[in-house]
Amino acid sequence: MGLQEIANEEDKRRAIEVLSSVDWDLQRAIEIRLAGDSTEDDHSAEYGTSAPAHDVGRMMQSGMNDVDDDSMWEDGADFSNGLSRSNGASSSQENAVTTTRGTPRQPLQTRLHSETDHAQSIAVSGMSTVDHDSDSEVFDGPLELDDTADGVSRPVENVPLVPSEFANVPEAISNFVAVFEARYGYNHPHFYEDTLEAAMREAFEAPGRSIAERRPFAIYVHNDNSIASNIFAKNVLCSESVTSLLNAQFVTWAWDATQEANKLVLVNWLQRLDVREANKVVRRARTEQFPLLLLVTKEKGVVQMLDMCSGFDAAADVMNMLMNGLGHHKYIKDVEEAEEKQRQEREMIREEQRREYEESLARDRAVHKALQRQKQEQQEEEMRRMRAEADKMKRMTFLATVLPPEPAPTDDGVVMVRVRFPDGHAEVRRFRNTDALRNLITFIESKGYDMKEYRVWNSDVPKKNVMECFDLYGSFADLKWPVREQVYVEEK
Repeated sequence: MGLQEIANEEDKRRAIEVLSSVDWDLQRAIEIRLAGDSTEDDHSAEYGTSAPAHDVGRMMQSGMNDVDDDSMWEDGADFSNGLSRSNGASSSQENAVTTTRGTPRQPLQTRLHSETDHAQSIAVSGMSTVDHDSDSEVFDGPLELDDTADGVSRPVENVPLVPSEFANVPEAISNFVAVFEARYGYNHPHFYEDTLEAAMREAFEAPGRSIAERRPFAIYVHNDNSIASNIFAKNVLCSESVTSLLNAQFVTWAWDATQEANKLVLVNWLQRLDVREANKVVRRARTEQFPLLLLVTKEKGVVQMLDMCSGFDAAADVMNMLMNGLGHHKYIKDVEEAEEKQRQEREMIREEQRREYEESLARDRAVHKALQRQKQEQQEEEMRRMRAEADKMKRMTFLATVLPPEPAPTDDGVVMVRVRFPDGHAEVRRFRNTDALRNLITFIESKGYDMKEYRVWNSDVPKKNVMECFDLYGSFADLKWPVREQVYVEEK
């Protein structure tokens, strides 16, 4: 590739070390070689003979021509032609953010088949944007991590962000964060330390919280084999503007696709979660296109990749993509909140209707229950009345049987009593003067007039209560009862 030819090194890693020794300053490396500076001698002694200065341009062109249109995306999509950049324009990432934030980013579908010469300018610009001051402030020489079981330390750039074998996803992400911080410092986006599915659920559903808490989802896919991996991670992803925006407005999840096995794992996850565009991008991306920053949204239950940036995009491009994504996500949230409000209103109406129906049903049940109770009481009352009537008839029949026979009108010693009942009709009953007065009361009761409810008056003036004023067990003769008498039955 171009870097190896520039440094005249057969080993790719040593070629990168040559450029790294001058902080990726290609122009400085060329000037040193042209001037024959002592630095060149030091480097030549350490790394070997470098390429002649007059061949540097040709070699760079040859190296970048290796990255042609057909090899960028096998399915036709390039990693982003974005906004043009140069060595001078890319010297300050913050200025780039300020000047391009208002510039609309082209749709993902239109950013296809980037020109080779533009890719070359991006590569050169990207390598020249390394912040020398920040490097010296944060790292004083290569950091080392204890990455082996026996405690042997090795340079942090040799430690994988995600090991080939990991017990679970949270452990793998935790390892990613630890190595990432050792390489690029602590000012970076917060990576959600759980599975991809859990991170998407946190972003798109905000479990237990309102729709306003839902956020767009960003997936960062790293690859150490890409020439732009360190530049993009340090100067773009970890820039103050990008980091602040991602932490404030996004849920960010990260993965390392350096090892093919880990890349396939990510592809399978994306396929299982039906993130088709992101799955296609990760699956078909070439090494030179990494790192990838994928912007994912969910609308009407469908998860889709809204936009993306690749390793040669500047912080301004990433900010532009993120701001556009926020605008689109706000539109989605506004629609969902309006739908949720309408759903809640419909639910309130249904609840009100249900409550009114329940109240009406309760009233109907109460009325029905009252009618049933009333009907039952009436039936019971009727049964009591019928039993009482039956008992009354039975008693009347019994009383009629115990009365002494009525004497004939021509018999001697006959007392004739005319009984007028409350309903107005009257009956005449003859008794022998030797019969007890009680027989008159029995006769009246045999007609259905119980003495507990009625009284019997004679025809005297003033009239007398027969039950109280006469001895019921005395005979008519003993009581000097008139031969002809009229009595009145009245209700008490």
